[in-house]
Amino acid sequence: MTINQITATMTGWNGAPGYMSLYCQGTDTVAIQDFANAFRAWIDAIKGQFPTSVQFAWRSDYRQVNEITGDLVTIGALGVVPSVVNGAGTADFNAGAGASVNWLTADSAGSRLRTGRTYLVPLGGNAYESNGTLTPAGLVVLRAAAAAFVVTTGGTHVVWKRPVDGAGGAISEVIASRVNDIGALLKSRRD
Repeated sequence: MTINQITATMTGWNGAPGYMSLYCQGTDTVAIQDFANAFRAWIDAIKGQFPTSVQFAWRSDYRQVNEITGDLVTIGALGVVPSVVNGAGTADFNAGAGASVNWLTADSAGSRLRTGRTYLVPLGGNAYESNGTLTPAGLVVLRAAAAAFVVTTGGTHVVWKRPVDGAGGAISEVIASRVNDIGALLKSRRD
């Protein structure tokens, strides 16, 4: 099976750029475009949680990858590149802190269910309570937007278990999402 990697480049903070990649299955160019548009709509729905300096810009191409081997099949072009989304939260923020969305599947991986994760970093200062957890209002926004994205992309959004030594890759359809009330930290290899 061929899967498609749609990527948004994030800029506007010390340590940028960051890359947010999501995967959809299939080769239908209309479905791939719809997925890219839904990805943009999800980020637009949560832009109030990101600092005003953060900007999301989508790549004009997408990479088609063989799910089993991880080999690049081809590079395709989106018919319409999703428009840029700018953060609309507060200007103050910690560049390495944010939240994460867990993408849930029904497929097992050993004794657990396979999940994927997308980090939402950095979040603006408005996203946090004084104890460092996410605000109730922000949590509602993040959870509702992730759930809506799952519904909108039902059947196409997948989590990819990358192959080891060129074999064993697998995809699992995303059926739900979870955003925990806890901050997420990203560290670079330079830390």
